Amino acid sequence: MSIVNILNEFRKKFMFSDFFNVCVILLFSGLLFGLPILQTNMTWRTDAYFHLSRVFDISSYLREFKTPLIVNLHSFTDVGQAINGMYPFLSIAPLVFITSHFSPIHQYFTINWLFILSGSILNYFVFQKMGASKLRALTAVSLISSFINVFAFSSLSLHGVWSIYFMFPLAVLSISRLKNNNWWYVLTLSMSLSFMLNTHLLSALLSALLLSFYYVYIFLKSENKPKIITKTVVSLIIFVILSLSTLTNLLTISKDSLTSLETFQLSAGTVNIEQMIHSLTNPPIFGISVPSLFGSLLILDIVFLFFWKRLNKKTHIIFLLALTLQIIVSPYFPWALLQKTPVSTIQFPSRFVPFILIILVIGLATDKFFDNMKFIIAANVISCLLTISFQTSNASAKIHFPFFPPQISSYDHLESNLLNYREHTLLTKDDLKNSIFYRLKSYPEYIPKNVNSRDNLYSGSVNDHIVLNDKKEISNVSVYTTEDTVNYAFKDEVFGNVDLPLWKYSGVNYSVFNHPDARIKISKRHTVSLNTQKTKLIQIKVTNPRIVNTFFWISIYAWVILLIAILTKLIYFKTANLKKYRH
Repeated sequence: MSIVNILNEFRKKFMFSDFFNVCVILLFSGLLFGLPILQTNMTWRTDAYFHLSRVFDISSYLREFKTPLIVNLHSFTDVGQAINGMYPFLSIAPLVFITSHFSPIHQYFTINWLFILSGSILNYFVFQKMGASKLRALTAVSLISSFINVFAFSSLSLHGVWSIYFMFPLAVLSISRLKNNNWWYVLTLSMSLSFMLNTHLLSALLSALLLSFYYVYIFLKSENKPKIITKTVVSLIIFVILSLSTLTNLLTISKDSLTSLETFQLSAGTVNIEQMIHSLTNPPIFGISVPSLFGSLLILDIVFLFFWKRLNKKTHIIFLLALTLQIIVSPYFPWALLQKTPVSTIQFPSRFVPFILIILVIGLATDKFFDNMKFIIAANVISCLLTISFQTSNASAKIHFPFFPPQISSYDHLESNLLNYREHTLLTKDDLKNSIFYRLKSYPEYIPKNVNSRDNLYSGSVNDHIVLNDKKEISNVSVYTTEDTVNYAFKDEVFGNVDLPLWKYSGVNYSVFNHPDARIKISKRHTVSLNTQKTKLIQIKVTNPRIVNTFFWISIYAWVILLIAILTKLIYFKTANLKKYRH
């Protein structure tokens, strides 16, 4: 068989075989995102520590088939911050459970790979439902992979943003089909929105904001508005059931107002042409301030402008929408005027860039012009080369990085030096297996709101594990966690009023494990306080309210039931089509 015949056979496979294309996605996602699983050390950036610590804490419960606590006892200085309660984890919980017995490095990158792989396969079929050919759908999946850098742990390369890439198209498809008689799209709409909410709250809110405009368009265009209203109500009910765990956690923690998200100058977080160009010349992992996807956006803009006359009217509208959003996130929009409004909670306008990218990819996937074979080859090659550059840049940078200080075990709190370490050091398996690593930093936005700089004993003393015994500081305290209990071991006996460095939330249950009769109170620091007889050990047991545990498992079972129902329907539909085709 000649080379030409072989190439023609591959072309037929790409054009007509879903199974072949799914295998291609599996192969390329493994090469592009699965190889880091084999690493024995890793670089870490900005939010990497935050998510490594979250996974470490959640794993400690799921591997024992227990519901993760709202507060974090195994990470973030072991002071019971309510990060699990405020930062949704339900969407990644199954992946954390599957990998809970892996070493931390292998677990982290396996979660990333499985997340990307499953999302890519989903997008491949969603784009086809939108009208894309198999080859165009595969190309769209390839393009999305070039937006993801698993080594640059910036705010635009996290699970929350990835959920936009993989769920936003499904939500768009589902909304467009609400006017049809097919009720399955009611389920997929609920599931896509719930998945985003169960992954990242802010990404879900921005997604809902943008999708609402499309929903209004479909609603006004529909000839059967009562049907759409009915489907919307049903979809919202299912959405709430699927999101019960996240919503319950948020409501439980909201009893104690937490400090607001750290705000930045909105005008400093815009996107301009210079950044887009610089992004293309700066693919290494050091490009945190200028994410590589800014350059990807510029390339897509050029492609759409260059082929403008050959694109259909629908694609023109999509591109004009993308351009409008780009103007909004540019320095020409008066972001400074919105600095002291609730809009500042988005932190930086560039959060909209992933939405712009996925909107453009939808335009590319649904326009028949892009079935051009030369364009498809070029798009796939460029996407793969860009994604590979992230791996090679990471490998070259690691050569020059020293390892994280081996004396880590001698530190109890290292927050002041952590920024320097995480920017220029490597982590090994041993570093990440050391539980002390996860207590090196806390996050002030996840502590009770009445804790502020004017109250002199507060955040700093809690993070430094300072105990107050009758208002006198005791610093020689050993703090360690066993399952859902925080242990405070003292060198000398303590008695009377003891104020422990453990944040107290009114929605969470606290009890003294080794002194059941001791009554828990809330201290001036908003921490756990109690009166005790002479003792050298105080053990505080922390548990979720029963409703939190119940709703967690209700949400899990609801997801399992819906996934089984959809998979059963797809298999039945596929089998019926095969029988029909054979006859």
